[in-house]
Amino acid sequence: MGRGQWRLDDALIDELNRIDAALDDDINRGDATEFREHLAAMHRLIEERGEPLPADEIVPSDAFVPPVDCSLEELRKLMDPDGLIPGGPAREAVDGR
Repeated sequence: MGRGQWRLDDALIDELNRIDAALDDDINRGDATEFREHLAAMHRLIEERGEPLPADEIVPSDAFVPPVDCSLEELRKLMDPDGLIPGGPAREAVDGR
């Protein structure tokens, strides 16, 4: 994201996982338009409902959200089998490099 680290609650992680699944579908179909919309939605949710960590507090991150201007091809290289946002219990932080 280019905006530091964020703390997310379980409900937000669940919503981000739904968007993450849509991003995966977009990548598989090569749909750059939907991809951009879904990536922007992920950023909005984190910014609106996540809690930014202070700049002097650095903790291990459970996920990385690419910049909103990341291309479909760039994200294709970054994705792992679990997507961008791991599911499960609340994560300590998401790294928004």
